[in-house]
Amino acid sequence: MDTMPALAGIRASEAELLTAAHRARIFSGAAWSVGDLDGPVRRGQLGTLSWGGPPVQPDTLWDWASVTKPVVALATLWLVERGALGLAETVGEHLPDHAGSELGPVTIEQLLTHTSGLPGRQPLWRQHRDRESLLAAVRALPLHTAPGTAVDYSSAGFIVLGLVAEAASGWPLDRLVATAVTGPVGMPDTGFRPAATDRDRCAATEDCPWRGEVVQGSVHDENAVVLGGVAGHAGLFGTLDDLERLARAVLPAVPR
Repeated sequence: MDTMPALAGIRASEAELLTAAHRARIFSGAAWSVGDLDGPVRRGQLGTLSWGGPPVQPDTLWDWASVTKPVVALATLWLVERGALGLAETVGEHLPDHAGSELGPVTIEQLLTHTSGLPGRQPLWRQHRDRESLLAAVRALPLHTAPGTAVDYSSAGFIVLGLVAEAASGWPLDRLVATAVTGPVGMPDTGFRPAATDRDRCAATEDCPWRGEVVQGSVHDENAVVLGGVAGHAGLFGTLDDLERLARAVLPAVPR
């Protein structure tokens, strides 16, 4: 398809880059927004929801992947503000089954800042095909570094953070995120596990050999799949409009 009309208003270099990537079949569709507190300066969309599928639309639902992490972090800090959780409190205090593991003394602040010592990318789904088994595997992960001594971007750490947030709030993670973040910010199209009726407006993410199908309307991250689609590290879907709303909500707190 001719993608150039959808690129109107952005710089030629951006248009060339995105169009070239689309033609190289790096992705079937994309949406972007660049702006500030006053709103978007440049935004647009191109391509299709899947190869050979319908065009990307303004209401397309995108798998937010690791953007789930800062949203869960905001929900966690909402609990901190209300006194339900303390940054210096430990995993073992909130998750008794973790108390005897290396994770037990890790603090909430260390989970939030990726300084827990938990290793980075862990394809636990390859050996653990149900939620209980995968969580047990996370609990048994050896720390690569002493807590608080090094930054190591860790999805496993945010899986644990999600469990802590659930324990501290008494709510499932999807309810907590809706109550603490997406509801107050005004993000009506953002949430975990899109309804079957919304599948047709979800962008596909890959042709997955493990699942034997094109992944569209379910979370791309395999560990999150095993965990049921709701996890601290991945699982949120949302529109470009909602992501802009989130950015404008947090920008005032960013140091300048």
